[in-house]
Amino acid sequence: MGWGYFLDATLTLPNAAWKTISPKKTDAFPTKVGWWGLKDPELERRFIDMFGDCSKGWSLAKVVKTFGQGESIATITSAKGSTTIRIVDLLSKDMDTDLARGVSALFEAAAPLGGEGSVSLVNDGTYVGEDGSTVTLSKGKLSRKRLKDSWALAEKLGALMYGDDEDFLEDLEDEEEPAPTPVKKKAPAKKKKVTK
Repeated sequence: MGWGYFLDATLTLPNAAWKTISPKKTDAFPTKVGWWGLKDPELERRFIDMFGDCSKGWSLAKVVKTFGQGESIATITSAKGSTTIRIVDLLSKDMDTDLARGVSALFEAAAPLGGEGSVSLVNDGTYVGEDGSTVTLSKGKLSRKRLKDSWALAEKLGALMYGDDEDFLEDLEDEEEPAPTPVKKKAPAKKKKVTK
């Protein structure tokens, strides 16, 4: 059975800084196991290079664009001289956890250029281990904090991606198969009297 972690990132940096780093490749900003600040190194590896770092060779702009597919959220907005990047996705154990590596490279690239923000890995409730962690970028420095009781945050991120609970339940109801039509029982056939 699979499990997942939400990736929740918000990064704001000067427009000129985003213009500078957006074409740069993730390879220029290496990150190692321990970057996320999780307790379990094997769990950490899943968000760095478990499947060989699928973002290797991608530009940082492509990293953001890749998250903008399906139900995930990826936006780049500009206002008052600043660019804000917002990413929310559910990373599944069986598929794409190492996409997070590209986001760690994005934060490393933004750190010396006035970037501010945070990125979290949040247990969606299916993993029996850690709740997750948050990496915060402020004043050019990255700090890490482990999450405790991630359930409320996971619910909020789930609602952000999939809609509120009522909509989600309605979607499930729509997908249910219709109830079988009751079969009318036939009366047993009458036996014919056989006359000799």
